[in-house]
Amino acid sequence: MRTKKICVLSTAVLLGLGMPSAVALAEEPENQTEESGIPPLIPVSEITLSRNTLSISALNTVYKLNVYVNENVSVQELIWESDHPEIVSVDSSGSLIAHQEGTAVITVSAEDGPGAYAELTVTVENLLNGLHLDPSGETADTYYYQDGVVQDITDVKKIGGIWYNLVNGKVEGNTVARNRNGWWYIDADGKVDFDYTGFAENKNGWWYCKGGKVQTGLNDVIRGSVNGENAWWHVVKGKVTFDDTVARNRNGWWRIENGKVNFSCNSVEKNSNGWWYIRDGKVNFSYTGFAENKSGWWYCRDGKVQTGLNDVIRGSVNGENAWWHVVKGKVTFDDTVARNRNGWWRIEDGKVNFSCNSVEKNSNGWWYIRDGKVDFSYTGVAKNKNGWWRIEDGKVNFGYTGIAMNSNGAWYIVDGKVNFDYTGTVTWKGLQYKVVEGKVPGYIDFIRKYNGTRYVWGGTTPAGWDCSGFTQWALKSMGVSIPRLAEQQAAAGKAVNVRNRSQWKPGDILVYSSGGAPNHVALYLGNNQLMHALNSKYDTLIQDVDYYETWDSKTTLTGVRRYF
Repeated sequence: MRTKKICVLSTAVLLGLGMPSAVALAEEPENQTEESGIPPLIPVSEITLSRNTLSISALNTVYKLNVYVNENVSVQELIWESDHPEIVSVDSSGSLIAHQEGTAVITVSAEDGPGAYAELTVTVENLLNGLHLDPSGETADTYYYQDGVVQDITDVKKIGGIWYNLVNGKVEGNTVARNRNGWWYIDADGKVDFDYTGFAENKNGWWYCKGGKVQTGLNDVIRGSVNGENAWWHVVKGKVTFDDTVARNRNGWWRIENGKVNFSCNSVEKNSNGWWYIRDGKVNFSYTGFAENKSGWWYCRDGKVQTGLNDVIRGSVNGENAWWHVVKGKVTFDDTVARNRNGWWRIEDGKVNFSCNSVEKNSNGWWYIRDGKVDFSYTGVAKNKNGWWRIEDGKVNFGYTGIAMNSNGAWYIVDGKVNFDYTGTVTWKGLQYKVVEGKVPGYIDFIRKYNGTRYVWGGTTPAGWDCSGFTQWALKSMGVSIPRLAEQQAAAGKAVNVRNRSQWKPGDILVYSSGGAPNHVALYLGNNQLMHALNSKYDTLIQDVDYYETWDSKTTLTGVRRYF
């Protein structure tokens, strides 16, 4: 307001407009005539102001005077003076500024044109107080005055019983402004509208108002118009956020995108509390299962992604129902061996491959897989695409060097792997084995050599053994560890169909019972033959399976167990 230049006089030709450019002629020859071809100098002979008096009611405001002189003057420079500059001052351009109440006479004269002058009597009185339009009429703005001076106030102030928004003393509307009592909705007239409920904008953003006041304590999702768009908007401390998150109102939790609810969202999205399953823009807290977003597939429970979960879980992913490997709540689509409460499983492309029968790895080692699951009961030799490996309790033992067997025979192992390049003899655990291209041929024939070994209760070596001591030694000689006692051997290992002999393999343990309890074990040699340490009378025998049951009618074959 203090720098505004206001024209108080009008009509006629303005000084400096529509006239030839001023030229300094001090050095030109005198007595110029039209005959010489040089136009004569035209002095200022008349100075006119359109009025003689002016009343000013606002201080510190610039008033620009208009002055008129006779046409075609050669030098147009004017001199302005005030007889009381402490009341009204004037500068070289004719701009007036009132400083205090009183009267001053403003005089204007010309450097070139003695005697040409005009004067204006300016009275400073009736100084403005309260709200008034710009007194000059140059603008339609309203200002707040005290004793003629615009008050440098930026506030929402009560004036004459009405609350107005002032910015440096000027009334401004269509905004949100504050005072010590809060933030307020300001209407087009610059007044607080206490009847307004809805969204309103200022330079800091969009705000939700109720009863004209910004609800700075409000966190909600509210319907209304923002930037000309009617939608449900996310409000934090009374302000529209324009963020991407998941936020709530009394109707639920909603997917927020660029500050408003996206009812078309079907995804998994996050807020500060976690990741959530979204359907039609809303969190579905009843959902448990897999869901997708642009980052992958996630496992949700009660609508929330289980980011702390590492598991193998059944469900539908990409339209395929399977058991999926989940790490920190996300389907991995990796190849590994992973566990759930039911065991450890072979994972391929993120899901359990129940057809896998191989030796596969994870970060903890290499594992023996049968029907997709790690078989921790298996000790023997098993293969994958890289070779045949020594397995102990389901895991490859890379430190193993010696003889070990599986259902296909006995093998020479070096550093956990069958050495198919070796042919020769190997001494292992005091016994000498013939090896041909990694295999011990006729390993059952090797066991047969111990037919006739004497029966010794509690014995476990060829110096003498009982039934379970013999079977333990027989498998141990081929790299397979089994429990010591008959009842333990009957319970461990893997069950084989006792009624389907086509499934039996040499090296299986035959379990016999009397009175419902296991009391005897034998080694199956193949071709319906068994070998066992019977008793101290008969020692170690090789018999036909059927013959033994007939011969000892008190025992019954009740199980077949496999340990390789």
